[in-house]
Amino acid sequence: MQSFPVTFALYAYGVAAVGFALFGLQLIMGARQSPRARLLSVCMVSGAVWCALASLSVLRDYPLLRTLVYAADALHTLLFLLFLAACVIDPEGRQPLPTLLKRPSWLIRFVLISV
Repeated sequence: MQSFPVTFALYAYGVAAVGFALFGLQLIMGARQSPRARLLSVCMVSGAVWCALASLSVLRDYPLLRTLVYAADALHTLLFLLFLAACVIDPEGRQPLPTLLKRPSWLIRFVLISV
């Protein structure tokens, strides 16, 4: 019998992997020609891979597997930051960033500046 934290982590990563995979598949089916939608779908699929590897690393403590989890996490984070940057940069040449920074929301400013 496994301990509670191991079982909880296994189920949490498993549910997250399924959620990422289903959302990624939904985006892939409806992506059409939008580069932002494709980038987000690749990000979701990489999140599913990361969660699946993390759930395996909970069961088996191999150093190589742990390294793969870290690499998949870094890739997932990088792809998500690229998606956020793609949302800020307008392909038609307009610059929405100054307009967004003028809005009163501190959360929007924080997220946009951190990207």
